[in-house]
Amino acid sequence: MAKLRAKDQRENWQLITQNELVNCNSSLSFIDDKGWRFLLPAFLIAELQDTNFMLDLWEYCNLPEPQIFDRSQRLAFVCYLQFMQQSTQADYQNNLAINYACDPQAYRQNADYLQLQSLIDKWLIGLM
Repeated sequence: MAKLRAKDQRENWQLITQNELVNCNSSLSFIDDKGWRFLLPAFLIAELQDTNFMLDLWEYCNLPEPQIFDRSQRLAFVCYLQFMQQSTQADYQNNLAINYACDPQAYRQNADYLQLQSLIDKWLIGLM
């Protein structure tokens, strides 16, 4: 185990490949605050570049408290959450509403949309 840990990238998250992130995505379940601050940019970029990369970072991980991040990091994560929320809205309006005759405004009742809004509100506390 020590040999494997010695291979972990700890200096520059940009050197971690998307393949390495996929193989180690469960690490987000047990990393500490320092690990979150180090790995979050890598996981966000990977998820935004490849919609099939992970399930949804915001939904399936035990997110840390926002206060461990500085203002710019928190705002970056809020932008990610807003993007995911807009994706949910677009899916309703461009797919479900057209193909299944759903109300185009039904996304406002979607559990994912509401959970994202709750996270956005939480991560913005003290920033505005």
